[in-house]
Amino acid sequence: MARILLAWELGTTLGHLGRLSLLGRELRARGHEPVFVMRTLQYADDLLGRHGFRYLQAPVWPRVAESKSPPLNYSEILQRAGFLDHGGLLCMVKAWRELFGLIVPDVIVLDHAPTALLAAHGTGIPRALYGSGFCSPPREYPFPSMHPRLTVPEETLKQSDDRVLDCVNKALSLLSGRPLERLCDLFDVEEDLLCTFPELDHYSHRESADYCGPAFAHDLGVEPNWRSNSDKRIFGYLQPSTPNLEKLLAALSALDHEFLWVIPNIAPELKQRFEAPRFRFSEELCKMERVTQQVDIAITNAGHGTTAALLLGGIPLLLLPRHVEQYLVARNVNRLGAGLVLENITSESDYVRAVERLADGTACSTAAEAFAHKYAEFTSQKQLAVTAERIERLLGAK
Repeated sequence: MARILLAWELGTTLGHLGRLSLLGRELRARGHEPVFVMRTLQYADDLLGRHGFRYLQAPVWPRVAESKSPPLNYSEILQRAGFLDHGGLLCMVKAWRELFGLIVPDVIVLDHAPTALLAAHGTGIPRALYGSGFCSPPREYPFPSMHPRLTVPEETLKQSDDRVLDCVNKALSLLSGRPLERLCDLFDVEEDLLCTFPELDHYSHRESADYCGPAFAHDLGVEPNWRSNSDKRIFGYLQPSTPNLEKLLAALSALDHEFLWVIPNIAPELKQRFEAPRFRFSEELCKMERVTQQVDIAITNAGHGTTAALLLGGIPLLLLPRHVEQYLVARNVNRLGAGLVLENITSESDYVRAVERLADGTACSTAAEAFAHKYAEFTSQKQLAVTAERIERLLGAK
């Protein structure tokens, strides 16, 4: 039996915790002992404790830098997570190493956990990156731009890399560690589990990759509850911070379709205002494997796991991305022709036109169905088995 540390550090959604829980169950079924170190303990007992898993709080940067402009490349994500403060970064790395010492893992699996990855540098513990392509940037100097519609000077990207690399190497020098030559060398690990499809990879021009398919919590939640025989069933999964959420709900509540919304922590006054027999809100997440069997259209923020699950069900999408990671997924769906992306909303009628276009047209439905047909052999169970097997191979590398 091996002890496997599953670490999650960056990101704010249930997607990380849900997919790690599934992976933990698969590893335990194979005789291993998963131990979780989580960015947030919210929902941890629901998803981990009830399965008897051990979990701990991750060391996380307490003051994520705010900026009106999105990060230009992966280096700027690191800058906002403490990688410009070598003293603070050193403290986090030391805290992670203390956790390694307490847990004594045989393998470390890292779900968007760059500080844990840095802490594991030079320890000899095999490491596996686990997550969408966004969590595993190409091994290039500089890290590429995340904005395909902007022309970002290469020198600007290099400066971003170099500033972070300087901070990283200062921390490593104080730990008597070997410095990195390039920032991308941080991601040179023993196993890179790219949990996506080529069509949905945030870095669509990756030179080489071994994709193992998306990881998402297919069995998390309750059965969706539909109550009418409306012509179209539309499922919405949005965050309450979605721009113009009230405008969206007001516009779509007048349509002659049945809507079921999952909006965690929605303002009670919004829910009370719009709740109706054919326009309802679920208090809990819904099982995606059931949603994809029952709906005609889905409206989401373009989170990677949710998007992948819906496309595997052949569902056309209306996407409202909130940040650069989701925008890159939305761009890929739009490129496939399987959905519409709304970014600059000028009126409530924009939402109505988009939904009716998806309801009346066939192009997006045809593209979504073609994607589902291409990956008809894919299942979450197969993906978990492949992922676990690749992690197990690392045990023989120690």
